[in-house]
Amino acid sequence: AAIDDALGAPNAVTELPTVPVIIDALRDRLLDNRDMGVLYIDVEQYSHIEETYGWEVFDSLLQHTARTLRRMIGTVFATEDFIAVNRTGGSDFYVFATLEGGEEAMTRLQRKARQVEESLRGSLDEAFGNRIHKRIGVFVGHALLRPSPQMRVERLVYRALRQAIAVATTKEEERQSTLRETFKEILRKRRVRTVYQAIFHLETMEVFGHEALTRGP
Repeated sequence: AAIDDALGAPNAVTELPTVPVIIDALRDRLLDNRDMGVLYIDVEQYSHIEETYGWEVFDSLLQHTARTLRRMIGTVFATEDFIAVNRTGGSDFYVFATLEGGEEAMTRLQRKARQVEESLRGSLDEAFGNRIHKRIGVFVGHALLRPSPQMRVERLVYRALRQAIAVATTKEEERQSTLRETFKEILRKRRVRTVYQAIFHLETMEVFGHEALTRGP
């Protein structure tokens, strides 16, 4: 996912700021030596959804994702945490969450990532299950964002974003690999069957053909 370095206004669809806009606020947190976590939220096949169902459904999906994430402020996320998009018009979401210091910071961040993934997947399935005829995959990557006096804040932030993206990409690749292996196993064990459905002439109700369907388990 590309990250736009140009300053941008809040996303017209999601009404969320872009990452460059909130860099100054992040700089203040990091200068205070406060550990932060970055969550990258990737909703699978955004482009496929827009190409198949149209931009209206695509925009509606983006808006619903943004609303769901905002509702997590005060529960999963602290009230001082930030939600942003990668660029104006973009479809990748980021959450910058303040974390307490200590060795358990990564554990807490991983727990937040699981909560976001489960909540967002359930919310999208409920809202779009009757419009998008395929389960929407949700993958959440995470990375720690720790202050370093030797590095520019911008480079710290973008390095953490790349790490979070890599984690989400790995999850998606693992899922695709599992699906491929499952399909191969179905073929190896011949767990497919062919069924035939009669086709009727509606005026006479006579059978004039059959449709053959191959089904898996």
